[in-house]
Amino acid sequence: MRINKQFYKDFNFYFYMLFIVLWIKPLIDAENGYELTYCLVFLVGAIIATLLTIFKNK
Repeated sequence: MRINKQFYKDFNFYFYMLFIVLWIKPLIDAENGYELTYCLVFLVGAIIATLLTIFKNK
């Protein structure tokens, strides 16, 4: 895989990074296993989407 050197011009990169930042606080404040799992799934999904944006082949 090659790094997309223009990833910072892609709106999706900033959208997914915002998603990561917004899901960290709920993950820390999760009170039970259900909330922890829910937040963790969305956080991991956002991290994967961000990495796919960075390593997108163009």
